[in-house]
Amino acid sequence: MTKMQRKNATKILVVAWLLTTITSACAPAPTASTEAILIAGTIDQVQEVETEVATEEMESETEKFQKSYQQELIRLSKEMGLSKSDVSPYCDRGYVKTSDGKKLNVREKPDISSKSIIMLEPGYIVRVIRQEDNFYRVVFQAEDKWQVGYASKECIRISSKDILDYELIAVAVVTADSAENRDYNMGLACDKLDGTVLGSEEEYDWYGPKGVGNASIENGFKIAPIKVNGEKVDGDGGGVCQVTTTLYNAVLKINLEILEHYNHFGGVSYVPKGMDATVSYGSKNFVFKNTKNYPIYIEAYSEGGQVVVCLYRIK
Repeated sequence: MTKMQRKNATKILVVAWLLTTITSACAPAPTASTEAILIAGTIDQVQEVETEVATEEMESETEKFQKSYQQELIRLSKEMGLSKSDVSPYCDRGYVKTSDGKKLNVREKPDISSKSIIMLEPGYIVRVIRQEDNFYRVVFQAEDKWQVGYASKECIRISSKDILDYELIAVAVVTADSAENRDYNMGLACDKLDGTVLGSEEEYDWYGPKGVGNASIENGFKIAPIKVNGEKVDGDGGGVCQVTTTLYNAVLKINLEILEHYNHFGGVSYVPKGMDATVSYGSKNFVFKNTKNYPIYIEAYSEGGQVVVCLYRIK
């Protein structure tokens, strides 16, 4: 039975039920139990046909999805110059995250003694095709071409967002020495930054309404080492600048417009000179603008002395 035939059958059953109701006015009144049985039986038949139609429609949507998936698979494999077994339109996005902040060795086979293909920086985005033992088979773009290799599972962090709604577009990972109060301050700053959504052409102001704000004791931050005029001293919110630095590096990766930015005097130990971003309430701010034609979601978190900022395109 086709979908149209099933829908017509549903209409016929409904009309039959209506006719039964109308003709019952000219016939001897049925008992309450007889009437209930007639109505219940008719309704059951209608519901059964409607369920079959819904099931068929679902199967049709599944077929459409499978067809579009295969078409996209062929397109991607041609675009990347890879076999279809090495690509997937809906595979997980992930990124390099080593605990010590060092580069990740991507290998030819899922074996630590296998030949190295390339070394990838922390924050490098990859597509995770599948897991093999303690390795992920990954696809990534490097040296102006798509490549395939194996990366240690513990050094790849899978994106936490639904890939149908969010596209991972930039990741920055900045690692420094761990210290209790400093780690606490970084975690608090990340919590305030995490979940921020910037519309197209919207500005992000570190001290603005959507920003992290003043890293003061009154705002929950603790005293930890900070850098003032190139010297380390104890101050409110020590460690927060590692979060601004990580955000700054993520923003640079997708070429958003920087409206206000300052470097530490003499630089910092955790990023190359010129790649840091310092803030100081009332004098130094960090402001940038979402110049993309889509909204951006910011994810931020810290683990020990490491800060991670991920930027997503909201589809």
